[in-house]
Amino acid sequence: MKKATIKDVARESGLSLGTVSKYLNGSRGVKQANQIKIKQAIANLRYSPDEYARGLITNKTKTIGLVIPEFNNLFYAQLASELELAIGSEGYTVVVCESFYDTEREKKNLLWFASHRMSALVVVPCGKNAENYDYLKSIDIPIIFLDQYIAGLNYEFVLVNNREVCETCIEYLLDNGHRDILMVVAPKGLYTSDERVNGYYDAYENRGLNVNEDLIMRVEENIDKAYYCIKKKLQETRCTALFAANFPNTFGSIFTINELKISIPDDLSFVGFDDMMLTKLFRPKLTMIDQPIAEIAMFAKRRIFELMLQKNFEYRITKLNCSFLVYDSVKDIRVK
Repeated sequence: MKKATIKDVARESGLSLGTVSKYLNGSRGVKQANQIKIKQAIANLRYSPDEYARGLITNKTKTIGLVIPEFNNLFYAQLASELELAIGSEGYTVVVCESFYDTEREKKNLLWFASHRMSALVVVPCGKNAENYDYLKSIDIPIIFLDQYIAGLNYEFVLVNNREVCETCIEYLLDNGHRDILMVVAPKGLYTSDERVNGYYDAYENRGLNVNEDLIMRVEENIDKAYYCIKKKLQETRCTALFAANFPNTFGSIFTINELKISIPDDLSFVGFDDMMLTKLFRPKLTMIDQPIAEIAMFAKRRIFELMLQKNFEYRITKLNCSFLVYDSVKDIRVK
């Protein structure tokens, strides 16, 4: 059967091509009675619009380009899933690529998206400097950065309160008598890792205590590398508590703790990051910092559609709040 066209819809509905085109492009200027006629014609003809052809005319398609560092990090995978759910509810499609923490690959993906008339771009950046993103200046569609802030870039940023929630976490450990707190965090120079370390320092400073620099360990966001580094550190260093400051480090820590037969919280108190399903399998139940992934996705969706209606994009920076979930993995070691 020949595929129905917009002309067939106009003929079937008895309306002009211009009226049908307005309706299909989301215009609110189409009368209710005419909308009903067009919907009926579409159903009768089983018509579906050619989004690529429409993109050639409007210079954009109902697709959003998303670049994340990798799917192996469950935080990024879940964020991509939540964005697809949120944006898909508006009749848009999310196309996802991985950068694998490579700025050149990230650039290639974003430029490919732009050349294929995406309606907006969303990126969890792997670059550390504004210079890494100079090429975006030639792209005239909304651009939203998630998770990482990069100074000097005038784009939309949706972040979380990394510093404040980590300060709360470390203060909780200090209030339970812990002084030797091993923090395992991502490499220096990334916004999230630097902010989380700042929160660690803030907590010690608030209590008038000195930080042992040897207890701040920076590890690439990779579960295997986290496992080997944490295992070596725990065998060499005295600490009463471990704070794993991202999901790969949390998962790597759990592997290490199980292998070394460390009892939580009797031998070592533990706090992790990102309260994913897998971390809930551990017993005792882990005290965790939980990022509001669904809220991040919904907020990003709302900002995408607001920005698409603007001629001059009015970008802003937003911080959403994480939750600190206290369960059973921290022991009170205060002398009583």
